[in-house]
Amino acid sequence: MEDAFSELESLRVNEESARIINNGNPLIAENLVECPKSENDRKYKVYDAEGKFVAVYRYECERNMFMPVKMFLQ
Repeated sequence: MEDAFSELESLRVNEESARIINNGNPLIAENLVECPKSENDRKYKVYDAEGKFVAVYRYECERNMFMPVKMFLQ
């Protein structure tokens, strides 16, 4: 599944924010191991703290948040 999104940059959620990503909630910079400078509507592959691909998120400048587009949790 992850290969289908190979053109997207990746984000990794820190350990403290594992519950946030598992519930499909929006992410803010503090939830990430490293936060890139983002452009509005840019999509990212998102990995959990263990490095497992779990979602695609989109950055929204107005909210200054990464919003879920599609979750791949099992």
